[in-house]
Amino acid sequence: MARHEKALGESTARQAADRARADSGNIASSSPAVSLENVSRRFGEYVAVDGVSFDVQQGEFFSIIGPSGSGKTTTIRMIAGLEALSEGKISFFGESVVGIPPYRRDCPMVFQHFALFPHLNVIENVAFPLRMRGEKR
Repeated sequence: MARHEKALGESTARQAADRARADSGNIASSSPAVSLENVSRRFGEYVAVDGVSFDVQQGEFFSIIGPSGSGKTTTIRMIAGLEALSEGKISFFGESVVGIPPYRRDCPMVFQHFALFPHLNVIENVAFPLRMRGEKR
């Protein structure tokens, strides 16, 4: 495990973001909020994601669009830590999160189906993890 991965494992991805902000003074000029470098995911012989690379800057609105089966959900699940990478690197604010469990990444994910809380409306589903984290309105 690389030094920066070990250091991140002892804190959280959120703390890494806070360190990046403190170090840079201006996050827009430092590392991307999320960076994927040649990320791939294979399930046996099937290649679900093949060498995907992109950066998302702090505050940027970013969408992944493609046909069914193109690897969109698998890519998002890898970013959130719900799916292991076959190869490549994912970083938050310049710190690798490879091997960091989902609960340590502070990376929420909204599912495309009402899998978690079908009794809640959209706003309640989005607000739920924020309330659990103690966020103010």
